[in-house]
Amino acid sequence: MPTESHLLMDGALHVYRRENSRYWQCSTYLGSLNHRQTTKEVSLAAAKDFARDWYMERCVEDRQRRRGGVPLLDSPVQPLIAGPGASADGRRRRTPTGPSFEDAANAFTSEFEVITLGERNAGYVKSKSDLIRVHLLPFFGDTALEDITAGCQRRSDSRPVWRCKSRPFSVRPGCLQKGPRSG
Repeated sequence: MPTESHLLMDGALHVYRRENSRYWQCSTYLGSLNHRQTTKEVSLAAAKDFARDWYMERCVEDRQRRRGGVPLLDSPVQPLIAGPGASADGRRRRTPTGPSFEDAANAFTSEFEVITLGERNAGYVKSKSDLIRVHLLPFFGDTALEDITAGCQRRSDSRPVWRCKSRPFSVRPGCLQKGPRSG
């Protein structure tokens, strides 16, 4: 009998620790089957992170199984995200912690293809990938995810400029100004 138990993913995922065990376990019910796995984690926070990733992998596998698709590769669905390195110019800056926007965008793009397999047109999936690559990556690039907010404004000299043949416009801090670029 579990002594300590926590519900995640709207109650679909259970994280619990059994008596006389220092490791947390996780379980879920998908596709008429019970799935159980040890997290091999002593910390509850680390166990919850493991359990969420494990649950998402089980969901993808279940969806593919129901559609008669090919099984997943031996690699996990979500690739590992490495932290950004030190600044190249040697100036002292607040060191960003955690993954960059580019890392998250690459992880999303690869996951999006697997998750939408058979539900979305291949052209639609490619258009989302192109949108991220063309519009978001040039702007946010190596910015740490924790530094991106709804009111995010970076230095004006680091903002990219997009040009359109019929109506050129440039991105200025705080607004979108149409018309010829002033330089």
